[in-house]
Amino acid sequence: MDIVRSIPTMGKGGAEDIMITLCNSEVEFANVTLLIFKKVDEDSFNISRLDERVKIKYLLNYHSQSGLLNKFFTIMLYLFSPVLALYLFIQLRLRSKDIVHSNLTIASLYSVFWQFFALLTRSQSQFIETFHTNWHLIGRFQKVVFRCSWAFKSKLIYEILKSEIENLNKIVTDNQKITYIPFGIEEPIVNAKGVEQFKQDFNDVFARPSFKLMTVSRLRLFEKKIDIMLEAVEQLICDYQCDVELFLCGDGKDREAIESLITEKELQGKVHITGFVDAPLDYMACCDGYFCAMVGEDTGISGIQAGFLGKPIIGLQTFAQFNNENSAIFAANTGKELAKFIHDNLLLREQSYLEYSTVCKSYIQSKFSGEAMARSYKSLYLDLLDQ
Repeated sequence: MDIVRSIPTMGKGGAEDIMITLCNSEVEFANVTLLIFKKVDEDSFNISRLDERVKIKYLLNYHSQSGLLNKFFTIMLYLFSPVLALYLFIQLRLRSKDIVHSNLTIASLYSVFWQFFALLTRSQSQFIETFHTNWHLIGRFQKVVFRCSWAFKSKLIYEILKSEIENLNKIVTDNQKITYIPFGIEEPIVNAKGVEQFKQDFNDVFARPSFKLMTVSRLRLFEKKIDIMLEAVEQLICDYQCDVELFLCGDGKDREAIESLITEKELQGKVHITGFVDAPLDYMACCDGYFCAMVGEDTGISGIQAGFLGKPIIGLQTFAQFNNENSAIFAANTGKELAKFIHDNLLLREQSYLEYSTVCKSYIQSKFSGEAMARSYKSLYLDLLDQ
């Protein structure tokens, strides 16, 4: 079996982590090529995690330190997508591949042209796509691209919140195309040296006996709800007089706005921004509680990682109306609710802290298996090729 996967970059997101798990499992039964559209500084760690048998191809194997130049490259990738798609179709011999799998917006756009070229050349390739987020979290341009792309796919896989199919059914007329495969990860391994290095880098913080909250994510206010995290920390400090600190492990387009919020709330010295991190597990191992944006009951990749490590997960719910009563993981929409939960259940009673951490870990281990995800994808491929 020949499989080609495509993704914009191999930086530091959840979709990239899923690519690693799938590529490393699929090289055991297939020839796997990973097409990466743009080289970025953050690629190196994830690339190093790939099995050496995975063939890596870049469209732009060049990265500039200039932000303006990188934006120019991105615009060119979109403007010249028909021509570049033809080039990739020929270079990667997509006509003869069994599975062509696209991930995220630019890969979705290019796959529209690849399918057109496949039709012209009477290719038998099966084109599939994974939708890595939720319809209510994406912008207008992405929605246009996805609508066009999904109309022609053999299969559309969604992996976050099973009830999302209600939205997808409104877009994909053939509901038989839609398949739910929950994302998963391999059992995470913490590097003791990485843990010690992180503690040394923030020695003054770890010298204090404070309750250390953390999130590992892109610094984006809308998707990651970091402003709500800051509200919760402010409430814990001002209303409950708790000694807490927050690590924001990551970087992103809203960093300046977040830094302004930190100053506005007078949380300097209590909130620490690390910048991009290569080995998030080593950082997570050092926290007492883990914040993550949730879609319904789903935590995203970083929440899964924290859960595997036995950390209590505090969810920031992105759904305005969600019944949290029967959910294993607590999630709320406001900083006030989050602060009360942290104070009452994690700070006041050690037994409650341990019980909740155990519940989080059990839930994550039972639902988010990397092996189960890989088996589901393999079964999907075999079904498509048998048709």
